[in-house]
Amino acid sequence: MTKTLKQTSATLIALLSYLAYSCVYLCRLNLSVASVSIKEQGIMNEAELGALSGIFLATYAAGKLLLGRVGDKIPPKKLIVSGLFLCGLSNLIFAFFPPTPFLYLLWMLNGAAQSLIWGPILRIVSSHFDAERRATVLSFLATCIGVGSILGVFAATLGISLFKTVSAAFFVPAAITLFVTAVFLIFIHEKEEKASAKLPPLPLKELLSDPAFRRMACPAFMHGVIKDNINVWMCLFFVSAYNLDLKNLAFYIFLVPLLTLVGRIIYLPVLRLCKNNENLTASLSLFLTAVFMIALSTGKLPLSLALICFGGSACMISMANTTLLSVFPARYLERGCVSSVASYMDVLTYSGAALGSVIYGTVCESFGYSPMFLSWFVLALLSGILLLYKSH
Repeated sequence: MTKTLKQTSATLIALLSYLAYSCVYLCRLNLSVASVSIKEQGIMNEAELGALSGIFLATYAAGKLLLGRVGDKIPPKKLIVSGLFLCGLSNLIFAFFPPTPFLYLLWMLNGAAQSLIWGPILRIVSSHFDAERRATVLSFLATCIGVGSILGVFAATLGISLFKTVSAAFFVPAAITLFVTAVFLIFIHEKEEKASAKLPPLPLKELLSDPAFRRMACPAFMHGVIKDNINVWMCLFFVSAYNLDLKNLAFYIFLVPLLTLVGRIIYLPVLRLCKNNENLTASLSLFLTAVFMIALSTGKLPLSLALICFGGSACMISMANTTLLSVFPARYLERGCVSSVASYMDVLTYSGAALGSVIYGTVCESFGYSPMFLSWFVLALLSGILLLYKSH
């Protein structure tokens, strides 16, 4: 294969991988959009919807933990196509709203299927770009999370509006995902992915004892506490502190995924300013997050400044997330365990988010939001210091 053809092939793989992982969010955030109608139509009640979300997250985390190593042993195309197909299929059947126990099983299948995809995508994309271009490509790839989040809400909302049924929130994303699955299956060839499987995966014991992995594990966990809890507590904070009504609150709900996307977009130019030092880029973004959090902890900011601090935090924490969950795992390409590292870092991030949600529910109800913001300040500061320690 000529150099030009190789470059074209690599670009195609990156673009199709971008579409593939965007579909994950189409098949995840549609439930949030549809939940109100599902409750109003008596399909599921609040408790059942809560259980459904919990089942998804638990299955997704378990899948990451148990299947991460599989992603380093099986050709990535097979796992990506299988995961996408099962995502689309589970959403398609969900659209018919079978009895609740079957809905639980379908959403569990959806969570397991989604846990298969990110590690193999990092593996197949990393293997087709040299070290010099890899960070650039992976920073671009990471924006698919923000784009997918926005498109996920848009596709479900548009589907319900056009077809006048809540089922469309599931069969429209399913149709798009199954189409992308077919495209990926047709245009990505087996022979192109063998380059990513030259070495056997690094033994698990050796990986877990690796100093670099251990050093990044703590920031992954701590930034996860902040990352997803920004989404959980932002609206409740603004309602409590500023008495916003639901109409005005809609703007704030949309702001977080938008600025999360901005954080991923500006990652590359900031990386260049940091002389291509990924750890330094992440540590600076975490230090800025700490500044925003100490300001919020005062509880005395006007609405406009509070909005800037929340939005700025969402933007900065997504930059740190790009280093931790996209760029860092790719460093293990030559050691044969990109998928394993990506999966374990994801598990640490989601574990931090889950633990934080449980703790902050009690803390905020009893003491208000300032202690939560202070804890985020400490976590962001510590994470930034840990990353800065080996940024040279």
